[in-house]
Amino acid sequence: MLTDTPRYYLPVNTIHTKGGLRGPHSWFTEKQVYISVTRLVRDDISKRSYEYVVPIQLSAIPSLSSLRKRVTWADIKDTLSDAGIWLHLIITSVGATPQAPLHTYFPTIIKSFNFNTYASNALTAPPYLLHGIIMIYFVNRSDRKKERGFHGAHSAGWQFAGWIWLRSMDSSSPSILRYLAAVLVSAWPYTHPLNIAWMSENTGSVGKRTVASGLIIGACEYRPNPFSCLSHPSF
Repeated sequence: MLTDTPRYYLPVNTIHTKGGLRGPHSWFTEKQVYISVTRLVRDDISKRSYEYVVPIQLSAIPSLSSLRKRVTWADIKDTLSDAGIWLHLIITSVGATPQAPLHTYFPTIIKSFNFNTYASNALTAPPYLLHGIIMIYFVNRSDRKKERGFHGAHSAGWQFAGWIWLRSMDSSSPSILRYLAAVLVSAWPYTHPLNIAWMSENTGSVGKRTVASGLIIGACEYRPNPFSCLSHPSF
């Protein structure tokens, strides 16, 4: 129920914001709508063909006068026949799968390093905090440099180095070193936002981009699960 509620509350765009659970009044003024749509279209001119029919008082605005257009079968076929999209899907699956079992069993893994239950649960927090800080830095740097591929490769190398370090130690290794290795793996710069940005910059129409984004997000959320449930870690 919680996941379905936003579907009826959140508007489809900045133009149609009143009615139903959203209330009888629009969320934005006419000037605010103009600014939001102008910025959206200025970012990508192809989005003009995917705008919505707007109220009469806004029809004079060129960027808002397009007819409503949805994703078509042609967009789906164009996406599925693009080899580059499949490579982005592979990057997503390969990048997300190793982390799934680690995050699932993280408290148990830390407890196996000879920490008590309370300490094990508390020690799960620092990696996520560090992960957030590192992610903000990497994404910001990627935007400034206008580069995605090498940043993503660096993230994968970060994770790979952490796994090597973690697997190179046995039960006789110091608990703190084993924990730091697990932190290194868990705090890796997540490649998913970089992959999405990379894919979006290399797809043509908005329809194709929409289908490709859905496939990659689905691969990130659901594809790793069948593998992760079969890969119970033992460190």
